[in-house]
Amino acid sequence: MEPDNTTIAELQRQLAEKEAELGRVSNELVGIKEELTRVTAERSQAEEWLGERDEHFRLFVEQSHDVVYSVAPDGIINYLSPYFASFGYSTEEVISRNFIEFVAPEQRQHVIESFETGTRDGTSFPTVFKWMKKDGDHVWVEVIGNTIYDDSGNPVQQVGVMRDISKRKEQEEKNRSLLLLLDTADAECFIKDRDGKYLYVNRAFEEQFGVKREELIGKDDTFLFNPELAAELQINDQRIMASRKKEAIEEAGIVQGKHVTYR
Repeated sequence: MEPDNTTIAELQRQLAEKEAELGRVSNELVGIKEELTRVTAERSQAEEWLGERDEHFRLFVEQSHDVVYSVAPDGIINYLSPYFASFGYSTEEVISRNFIEFVAPEQRQHVIESFETGTRDGTSFPTVFKWMKKDGDHVWVEVIGNTIYDDSGNPVQQVGVMRDISKRKEQEEKNRSLLLLLDTADAECFIKDRDGKYLYVNRAFEEQFGVKREELIGKDDTFLFNPELAAELQINDQRIMASRKKEAIEEAGIVQGKHVTYR
């Protein structure tokens, strides 16, 4: 039996619809392939960038003159950067040991409390203490750490930087000794910054000018003298600082109703 024209027309219509559908699907597949190619290229670029970033970070850590560290919540040392060798130990001698073993005994309680507080609360602030070297000597260090938590909010690591500040502590001690010496001097002594504001006055200065250092620190000569004299003193200060030479000047003025002369 021959199919009638109606049946042939319907089959042709259905075939045309299938071909159109196949064309649409084919176009979608081409679009998907192009998207996959783009995503793959972007991922490759991202992985390359991450690799370069990690390499730069590794070089930074390895060449830094600060010690980068990682410590578990129980105090066990997991990682120390190469500069740690300057503290006298090899990295292998310290890894997997508790860091508190290397803190000066008289400071351990303070350091433990600081570490526990930082790990628990996620706070980040400097902690200064003595790190014991292998030869029995010590170095002053400043440590700043940050806590890493898991998805449940539990601390898993503290990572941070340990810096040798022995030279800074030595200078601070020298400064304290100098200020103590100045405080026992009979002459009035003072230190000003480049803007003419007082940073320090000794006890003799307090007695001579009838002012407490707490009142004067951070203020300039206008706090003590009338505007004309204060301006003269400030000009003298600027000239001496610019010349970087010693100069003896006699200056006189009225301070709180008392005639004061000082050199």
